[in-house]
Amino acid sequence: MPFDIGDTLDRIHTYLSKSGHCRGGQQIGDFTQPPDTANGPVAFITMGGLNVYGITLGGQPMAQEVVLVTIMIDALREPVGDVEKELALAATNIMADLLGEYKLGGSIRNVDPAGAQGASFTTKWGYYQIQAVMYRSVDITIPLLVDWTDTAAA
Repeated sequence: MPFDIGDTLDRIHTYLSKSGHCRGGQQIGDFTQPPDTANGPVAFITMGGLNVYGITLGGQPMAQEVVLVTIMIDALREPVGDVEKELALAATNIMADLLGEYKLGGSIRNVDPAGAQGASFTTKWGYYQIQAVMYRSVDITIPLLVDWTDTAAA
């Protein structure tokens, strides 16, 4: 495998764990049970896509990996007015970190904020109902420019 997608997901998970922006926890994979958001927003990390956009002079492919981070919190949590603010703070802090000085490392070169190679860095707000609980959510699309990894191909 030329691109180590698992490592990319692990690096986003490690970043979120260290950042403190999702105090309720974070996991790789989708939610299957209603998440416990009593301690704050909860994040779910999934892969959104891969787009090979070029070849280096050495013949190695370059790609944009798109990671989706869904942040959720109980929509009816009291005080209700704080739900939107808490999600907005988590989303903007994550975006600011990844666009700023924070480096994910590994084969990830950088974030592709304007989507020069495909998807752009965006958020989409919505709601999820899981069993009897309504959650307010923000989906963050994180486009990452990555290089071929020889260790992944071995």
